[in-house]
Amino acid sequence: MRLLAIAVLSSLLCACSPKTIGVLLDIRKLKSSDPSVRRDAADDLGRKMDPKAVEPLTAALQDKDEGVRRAAAKALGALGDRRAVGPILARFPSEDKYTQQDFADALGALKDPRAVPALAAAMKGQDEFGRKHMAGALGEMGTSGVSTVLAGLRDPDADMRLAS
Repeated sequence: MRLLAIAVLSSLLCACSPKTIGVLLDIRKLKSSDPSVRRDAADDLGRKMDPKAVEPLTAALQDKDEGVRRAAAKALGALGDRRAVGPILARFPSEDKYTQQDFADALGALKDPRAVPALAAAMKGQDEFGRKHMAGALGEMGTSGVSTVLAGLRDPDADMRLAS
């Protein structure tokens, strides 16, 4: 029985490219008990640009470790798959301002107009650095984000005008 299992695993591994094996190993690492291993796995998956990573990275947005959630959002932005927009938006308002900045960058990379209202609302709760992230993401939205960015130019807060 053990030899049969080894034979099956060997044939599966031979059918996969080294890149695919690496992706599968990183997906498995997302389940590690060590947050640094999970963060590194999310970072690696973002660099490997494999669509198989979208669902596991989306699940990692729920991780209890903020660093894992931030790495997962960055990776999802790098992958450019719009399936990630809804899950990122669902978490976006409840995240702290630093995590929101990474989520905003991911949303900007995904260029989905559904993110415009959340990004515009988040600008008000951010410091100067955070507003730049939100405005940058809105700028990536093309015409969908223009009205929000233009409205920021009339804001009484000089930092908000500068970010816009």
